Amino acid sequence: MLGPVALLFREAIMSKIAIIVIAAFASCVLANAAEPAPKPQDSKDAQIRALQAKVHQQEAIIRDLSQKLAQAQASQPLTYKLVPPQTMQSLPTVVPQQIPEGWVRREFNGTAFYVIPLAGKNQ
Repeated sequence: MLGPVALLFREAIMSKIAIIVIAAFASCVLANAAEPAPKPQDSKDAQIRALQAKVHQQEAIIRDLSQKLAQAQASQPLTYKLVPPQTMQSLPTVVPQQIPEGWVRREFNGTAFYVIPLAGKNQ
């Protein structure tokens, strides 16, 4: 068991430690708040300025081309040239006298075709 003097001594030391910890924490917080934000590097600033200049240049080109397009459309209205699709040439018709023996004429969906016997056998 500790005597009254030891308790007072222990209490004084604990309060001093708490004050030191609070002071250290506050100084760290204030030091971080007081530091200025890091500045971007000069090379990055130069790159940003170069890119911004390029964007402005391209915007000017787009503006000029838009004006030229509007002038061209105003002077020459769009016309459409309609061309009918090419029609298929009809296949020559077969004259019945030219059909070889054994071939049988059939129709499917209105189209004529011939059944050709194999190996000269008529079936």
